[in-house]
Amino acid sequence: MKKAFTLVKFLFITGAFFLLISCSKKGDQAPGAASLLGKWNITADTSQTFGYPPYIIEGINSPYMQFNADGTGTQKNNIGTPDDVLTFTYKISHDTIAFNFPVQPQLPYGNTPTGIIKKLTSKNLVIEYDSISSLTVIERVYMSR
Repeated sequence: MKKAFTLVKFLFITGAFFLLISCSKKGDQAPGAASLLGKWNITADTSQTFGYPPYIIEGINSPYMQFNADGTGTQKNNIGTPDDVLTFTYKISHDTIAFNFPVQPQLPYGNTPTGIIKKLTSKNLVIEYDSISSLTVIERVYMSR
């Protein structure tokens, strides 16, 4: 009887040990900056402006955002000729992303928008901005790889 009890105890401890080892936090972590890295093609930009119906600009002329591991990036806009390529820095805290677009020839006043990462998968990214100007209520930028 004592040997059977010892065997059950051994099996229980061994099972608990393997359970703890298999429960790694790697798979449970929320998506972070590492999954944001790389080039994202801007597929649509939607905006709701106070007093006007919402509008949608679908990606034309290959606009994109490139996120680098060092917290820098570039954004190609499809506005004007030639297309604007802006540089920026970014910081992520939970699901919030804060951008800093410094003064550049294409952006004479700079810009520091903050957005919420609404969706982040290996193929899709959606960033939502609230009140980016006194007239804009919500803007969403849809991107894919």
